[in-house]
Amino acid sequence: MTQKLVPVKSKPLQFTFARNLNIVNNADLVLEPFFRIHDTRYMMYWMALTPAQYNNYIDSIAHAEKEKLDLEKER
Repeated sequence: MTQKLVPVKSKPLQFTFARNLNIVNNADLVLEPFFRIHDTRYMMYWMALTPAQYNNYIDSIAHAEKEKLDLEKER
């Protein structure tokens, strides 16, 4: 995964994602060491999925939402 990170010029230990990386909901993010952001909100993990895994994930969310809606209709 490190080959998909690009160092930020003149900012040690800060990185961005490679431009050719396929990211859903892409944003211009700068990754920096945890010790610099420990007093703020942060996200440390991302799901890394193949296209097939992504489709399965989306299908499982849709299935769970359908079950939820069906239960609400029964009320």
